Amino acid sequence: IAADPQGREAYRKGHLPGAVYVTRQELDDLAANRQGFPIPTAKAEALFSRLGIDETVQVVAYDDTGGLLAARLVYVLHFFGHTKASVLNGGLTKWTKEGRALAAEEPAVRPRKFVAKPNPDLIVTADWLKKNLKGNFVLVDSRTPEEYGGTNQDPDIKAKGHIPGAVNLNWADTITEEKTFKTPQELQKLFAATGAKPGVPLITYCRTGVRSAHNWLVAKLLGYADVKNYDGSWIDWGNDPTAPVER
Repeated sequence: IAADPQGREAYRKGHLPGAVYVTRQELDDLAANRQGFPIPTAKAEALFSRLGIDETVQVVAYDDTGGLLAARLVYVLHFFGHTKASVLNGGLTKWTKEGRALAAEEPAVRPRKFVAKPNPDLIVTADWLKKNLKGNFVLVDSRTPEEYGGTNQDPDIKAKGHIPGAVNLNWADTITEEKTFKTPQELQKLFAATGAKPGVPLITYCRTGVRSAHNWLVAKLLGYADVKNYDGSWIDWGNDPTAPVER
């Protein structure tokens, strides 16, 4: 599955043979995030059925941004109970650099019946975080240092800064210049620096829940067992006048 941020036109110009296309907008829904879902359950069932996914299908997601949108797709699938999903390391960037074949035609997709089985253990809401801010978990802010420190400009969000107690781990620091994942040793060092430890729950967030889904995936790949995404993220928290903020 191609999750291409450059739009359908880029997909039509060249994609991995057999790949179907999904947009970022189809994989996120702020109103649903506030209720504890990445997207509405009915929307997930319709989308993944249309893409030809059921419990028998192995999904490989890719993009050209270092796995950012691909990881979002994997996260949403995992949330709805489909764990046979992974990211193509290096995505389109590595694929084309290695001279591998691309296709222009869109494949015919046979719709399948996707049955959603939501897993609430993979997500938290603002209400939960407010009640549990002093709880025993590590909170990882996946945005840039500028966003974390509140020195950025974002006209869509009233507050600047970060959730109290959050530690910054920019998702982009987990990939190389070639858009592949860094080594497990390098990634483990990055997460250890946040205070993450085996057995301690880990919660990621960013601006809209996409970059934090990437850090969620990296943490899962490293073997952290209890990892959740605050999917509403800063666009939810930073526009809530009752939510505390640090800078």
